[in-house]
Amino acid sequence: TAALLEDVVVVVDPMMNPDGRERFLSMLNQAAGYVGNPDPRGMHRGRWPYGRGNHYLFDMNRDWMAGVLPETRARWRSVRKYVPQLLVDAHEMGGDDTYLFSPPREPINRDVPPDFLDWSNRFADDQARAFDAFGWSYYTREWFEFWGPYYSESWSTLRGALGILYEQASYDGQPRLQRSGIVDTYGEAAHHQAVSSLANLRTLAANREAMLRWFAEHRRAQLEDFPARAVVLHDARHPSRQRLLLGALIDQGVEVYRAEEPTRWRNAEDRFGGAVDELALPAGAFVVPARQPLGALVRTYFDRDPRMTLDTLRDERHELEKRGETRIYDATAWSFAHALDLDARWVDADDLAGLTRLAAPPAPRSGVVPAPEVDAPVHGWVVDGHDDASVAFAVRALRAGLRVHAAEREFRTAGRSFARGSLLVRRRENGDDAADVVSAAARAAGVRAFATSTARSPDDGPDLGGGRFRLLVAPRVALVGGPPVAPDRFGHLWHLLDRVVGLPVTQLEGTDLARADLRRYDVLVLPPTWGGAERLLEPAAEALATWVSAGGTLVAMGPTAQALASEELGLSAVRLRRDALDELEAYAEAAGRELAADRVEVDAGEVWGDAAAPEEEDAGDAPPTGDAAGEEETSGGDADEAARARRDAWARRFSPRGAYGAARVDAESWLTFGCGPRLPVPLAGDAVLLAREPVRTPVRLEEADTLRLGGLLWPEARERLAGSAWLTVERLGHGQVVLFATQPGYRGTDRAAARLLLNAVVYGPGLGADLPLPR
Repeated sequence: TAALLEDVVVVVDPMMNPDGRERFLSMLNQAAGYVGNPDPRGMHRGRWPYGRGNHYLFDMNRDWMAGVLPETRARWRSVRKYVPQLLVDAHEMGGDDTYLFSPPREPINRDVPPDFLDWSNRFADDQARAFDAFGWSYYTREWFEFWGPYYSESWSTLRGALGILYEQASYDGQPRLQRSGIVDTYGEAAHHQAVSSLANLRTLAANREAMLRWFAEHRRAQLEDFPARAVVLHDARHPSRQRLLLGALIDQGVEVYRAEEPTRWRNAEDRFGGAVDELALPAGAFVVPARQPLGALVRTYFDRDPRMTLDTLRDERHELEKRGETRIYDATAWSFAHALDLDARWVDADDLAGLTRLAAPPAPRSGVVPAPEVDAPVHGWVVDGHDDASVAFAVRALRAGLRVHAAEREFRTAGRSFARGSLLVRRRENGDDAADVVSAAARAAGVRAFATSTARSPDDGPDLGGGRFRLLVAPRVALVGGPPVAPDRFGHLWHLLDRVVGLPVTQLEGTDLARADLRRYDVLVLPPTWGGAERLLEPAAEALATWVSAGGTLVAMGPTAQALASEELGLSAVRLRRDALDELEAYAEAAGRELAADRVEVDAGEVWGDAAAPEEEDAGDAPPTGDAAGEEETSGGDADEAARARRDAWARRFSPRGAYGAARVDAESWLTFGCGPRLPVPLAGDAVLLAREPVRTPVRLEEADTLRLGGLLWPEARERLAGSAWLTVERLGHGQVVLFATQPGYRGTDRAAARLLLNAVVYGPGLGADLPLPR
């Protein structure tokens, strides 16, 4: 040890998840008996939500890119302070396994330093020899990949260090009976980790000069060997998301600049792949050059369409066709521009003169802005609804007792335009202290509340006293947890509602859902499950139907949405594709008519009979959406139904593991406040939702040829998903059911999709369900 410390500075971060460790240790102690029990299946190994996550049940080893959590941001500071050449993440995995360490297998991120695998193999050879001396079992390259930048090992390697991962079989601090019949001990697990760490440190010390040289060459190459490109941002729609992104980049040490004057850029490409020869931006635009010491991070973070090698695709396709199993370990796309739906554009950036480097993101402008008319009485205050922070304002204002209205359409007042979803607080409807309460809520939420002295619109937009402004209700929200709910997915939703918008959330035990007094709540959120969603919902189906019919808003996503799309439960008219194969043409026709309604063209001559109608035209028809157009005509017999089921089952093998797709947005739905006409949404799993009237589809996936935005999406998956429903809403009595095909707000990163969920939860009781009159 003394000899190693002559050549190597070692920094030990001893606790990855302190909250999780305390939680898990408490579980183990509570279930421990006087007699040790090596059985791996008992409760003495832990129970829901287990111990992996932090307080909000996040798996923090997947947070290195976005830094959603304070624990991650603290690690960023440590890495920037010490600038390591080696970063080792000593993990644990399933207890029936042995020991895994680097090198990884393909896919490997294309922006890692050259010779990465050579160095990884050199360290692995030394680690293997150390294990061989004890006769221990181990393996490499089987499932550990180096694709996404959200893991500690890939993130650190993109910074120029060598990232190494260990995965030791977890014994939960107790003896464990293995399938082979031997009993492994916690002491042996600790011994494996210690030997691994010392072996890596010895390799580092023996190659210290070469490793330093390799690190320096990587940093230098970012400045010299790559095209002069940059990401430019000027997104006035989503200032809070833009601040979030800029803060994450700056805190990681990425160089970010601001243009104090208007700028012009060549060869611009946006998040949807659209290109323009020249882009003009006003003063205040932000610039993130790819030519900088951390350029590999910049290129990876904003890579809207990372593509695997042909060999990797062949291997994946082989596994899917041969065994029906995927080799993909995690999401295949991760672009910040897609996750945040920010107008971040790649541009040529040969000349960066005149830019100012930022030390921190700009602070939000907040508080009350006086009305343009001096000395005029205030009619009310308006908060623009485009930015996500407006939802946080609504939560705080409603909790403070203010009466808040949401605008269904765009309008003008106080000398400016406001987006649909903007919030209005009328002075007459609130107390004498309304101005102070509005000001406090605006400052807390980080928004500006614009005072206005009139309810009259200056144009043909809605007046502020009309029916286009809908009264909101302070939501009382319950979030279902416990088995079989997936703990991390539960945590992502809890963090979003609790920390991001400050909404109190009651956690309900899923197994008690049928007996819970749901009258206490306006909104019930059902997170994804690990399987068994039917077991969660079937006992509670009658209680849920009664509660929704009385005015409740039921929100479900992923597996729980799939379970609700069941005719047997009777809670939703949405159907899974695999359950409606004989109706695909009808669903495609409905989707086509929905699209046509957004692109209405009227021939006045035809309407009034002044001109002959075209020979062949069906005013209500549009091209079928998805693969329904290609579905063979059948007689509807059992043989035909079986054939369709076989084709669909085969296509389900190729479902996405985590890609981004393009979706069309219904601009008249309150659920899509804060969204543009086209939205990047996450795609995962084999469930495809089909909807037609009376179900509404605020977000519907695009056609197959324009669906894929980033990540691996096989042609079979594109055809199955094309034109399907991603977000639905339907009335049930006085209430409503809202279904998401995939979880919004996944890992706290997908803020664009999370906005849809916030709209559903915060605005749902007032805008989608019947509002009782005040007594």
